[in-house]
Amino acid sequence: MYEPEHFIIMKLEKEYKVLGGWTGSYSHPDKWRLNSGIVNYAKEKEGMYLFYGASGSVYKINEKREGLSFPMTNIHRKLLELGFEDVPLKVLKRNLYPSFINMIVD
Repeated sequence: MYEPEHFIIMKLEKEYKVLGGWTGSYSHPDKWRLNSGIVNYAKEKEGMYLFYGASGSVYKINEKREGLSFPMTNIHRKLLELGFEDVPLKVLKRNLYPSFINMIVD
C-alpha cells in the first residue's frame, strides 16, 4: 500500500490516475509515483480513501493532502504537456464514478 504525502488525481482521455509524491531527506531522494489507473475506491474513514489501481496497487490518501509538493511539479508539468488534466478529488467522488463501490472499510 502506498501512502503519499501529497497527491492529485489526473485524467487522460477516460482514465483517472493518482499522482503521489513523497518528500525525501538527506539520505533518501524525493520521489513520485503515477498509478496504473483507478478502478475503484473506498472511503476508509472520514477524509481517508483507498484508491485501487488496475495493477493491483492501493493508494491510501488523506484528502487534506491534495495538492502538489515541490518534487512533483516537474512531472506534473510533463503530464499536462502529454494531455493529462487535473481532476479535483471532490469532482471525482461526486460526478465521475457514481457506479464505484463507496463503502466504509473496517
